[in-house]
Amino acid sequence: LTPLERGDVVHLAMEHIWKTISSQAELLALSNDDLSNLIHTAIDNAFFWLHGRRGDLGERFFRIERDRLYSVIAGWLSLESQRTPFKVISIEKMIEASLGRLPIRLKTDRIDEIEGKEFYIDYKTGKSTLTGWNPESLSAPQLPIYAVAGNDESCGVGIAQIREGDLQLKGISDDTCISKGIISPGKAKAGLPSTWHETRAIWKEQLENVAEEFISGNASVAPKQKSVCQGCHLQGLCR
Repeated sequence: LTPLERGDVVHLAMEHIWKTISSQAELLALSNDDLSNLIHTAIDNAFFWLHGRRGDLGERFFRIERDRLYSVIAGWLSLESQRTPFKVISIEKMIEASLGRLPIRLKTDRIDEIEGKEFYIDYKTGKSTLTGWNPESLSAPQLPIYAVAGNDESCGVGIAQIREGDLQLKGISDDTCISKGIISPGKAKAGLPSTWHETRAIWKEQLENVAEEFISGNASVAPKQKSVCQGCHLQGLCR
């Protein structure tokens, strides 16, 4: 599988799970057999999509991949069971919003409700860090955009790193949502203010500035980091 396909399979499996159950309380109430059946059904759902996309894959591959996925998903749900109590209120939700004058359409992987506040989650199957949320560069703007465009009463954002051997929920929040892996913005070592309210405000300012540049046709070459240029195919134009 390509990294993109692996990510899609995990997304589809998690989508099925959280459409079948909708809260941590329901997860904790499952018997071992019911939990096992839920995971297998979620994998079946993802594999139905994968069979249609990759007819070249044999049954032996699917048996091996099922065992691997089962272990990863079971481990992830064990981690979810240790979080602050939550309800899953939205899966793959489309949001229409604006950044300044720029209209945007978003699809959030998942929105949890924790003590009446929204917490935005994005699934990742690769390694991830919070450094991309630094307002000075904002090289990973996806979750900051969710936070700015979403409910004003949100409490934080998090990356669900569903990766074999390295399962982590990492993110930032106000005091409401803090649990294992979720910390206050000032402790994230990402150049963020100390509070969630201040972080949302500075993200909003930076994102609206970028949106205004886009609307105005500003296309000057101004990479925030040298690494941006390493993968660019237009180096000859701006050497």
